[in-house]
Amino acid sequence: MVEACALSEAVVFLGHFKDMADPRQRAKVIYPLDEVLLPCLLAVPAGSETFVDIARFSETKLGLLRRLRSQHQSAYQGHPRGAGAKLKR
Repeated sequence: MVEACALSEAVVFLGHFKDMADPRQRAKVIYPLDEVLLPCLLAVPAGSETFVDIARFSETKLGLLRRLRSQHQSAYQGHPRGAGAKLKR
């Protein structure tokens, strides 16, 4: 139950950034913004203190990160209000 709630909150978190403009230079972007934010959101409360820690966390939790990202994409896909939409249940 707690894990499901935490996963839901992560998906909601990503929804807040869905319509945000990415200020990075397009030619230098390797990963979409949500792929950068999600590991930070999960890794820092889990004890990560540096970018290296976040990268290690991401490597060990890759399956979870992919699942959350796909849930986020499907929850808001095609909705006219984008991030302002309620999640599908």
